Amino acid sequence: MKSRKIYKSGKSQVLAVPNDWYEQIKGKVGVDENIDVLVRRYDDLLLILPLLEQAQKQERIIVDVKDHEVMACNLRSYYMFGKDRLLLKVSAADNQVDTELKKIQGDLFGMTYVRESKNEISVDFNTPKATITELLDREFKLYDEMRKNVEAEFETFPRISDKKQIEKMEILEKDVDKTSYQARRSLVRALYEPTELLDLGLKHFADVLGYYRIETNLERIADLQNQIFVEITNLKNSHNVFPTDLDLNSFLNFYKHACDLISRSYHEDDSNQIASVIRSKTTPSGRNEIKTAYSEHKELVKELTNETIPKLLTKKNIQNLSQKEITSYGNIIQSLYHLESRIDGMVGNASNIAESWFFKHARY
Repeated sequence: MKSRKIYKSGKSQVLAVPNDWYEQIKGKVGVDENIDVLVRRYDDLLLILPLLEQAQKQERIIVDVKDHEVMACNLRSYYMFGKDRLLLKVSAADNQVDTELKKIQGDLFGMTYVRESKNEISVDFNTPKATITELLDREFKLYDEMRKNVEAEFETFPRISDKKQIEKMEILEKDVDKTSYQARRSLVRALYEPTELLDLGLKHFADVLGYYRIETNLERIADLQNQIFVEITNLKNSHNVFPTDLDLNSFLNFYKHACDLISRSYHEDDSNQIASVIRSKTTPSGRNEIKTAYSEHKELVKELTNETIPKLLTKKNIQNLSQKEITSYGNIIQSLYHLESRIDGMVGNASNIAESWFFKHARY
């Protein structure tokens, strides 16, 4: 790396760029002398990029469509890997491809498509700009809405689930996935497009890894939330067939503990502390409530797996039950174990988020 001076010239400043870079860019842009560049400033960082036509920056990727399911996987993959332009080669007899594309379009921010001919469809991805903080905050707010839904589902047990609540949960899960796709796409693009890095509000390429880990764990927590909601719904349905004296308050308490740890992990002020706690390190004076919360969480895991669920197993004599009752009873036990493991899994994802913040701060 060679240092260079900035010279004053009238009311402007002049910086000499490396000659080999200048010659290389001239060839790419296709000009003899003058090159148009994009200059972006981010704090003390100045980024100089040659202005290339979109077609030069990225050629269209040709996708041969033989199966709609494979096509959907391909489109989502290209989207998340930061590609912009695709050309789908389709059969003229395929009457369902437009319907399938419309479904995929609903899952991906900024996707548009145009049928150029009977056998060709162009697809473009132009995602709206947003900082990584805005994307993660949007995802966390969706998680929080899901949390309220799950708590309401716990509190109304054993009453059968409200259809509107089920539909709301499905919409929230879809919105989380959509935001997650956009965040991952932006982070991947930031690795090879410096302007994307700045648009995300990041200074260093190394930040991409930490934020990608935070995002994937947030998305996984949302998935677990939905699974927990489904398990409670299953419990209600099975309990309707085979009533028991089951009380979900201990599970609700366990769930609230997990959500408290997730909230602390997501907010940077607490994340360093919780990362240390989860790694079994010393917690600084005055922050012992975090250590206490995590210790109580692990105690609840033991209580549920060693006492609450086994007690229910020993209370019933399945020899006198009908096949339908046995099936419902088995579903109840299975759902209880799934509830415990998935709530505990949320805390595992919370620890990953906390450690990702910890990694980010440690570098600075």
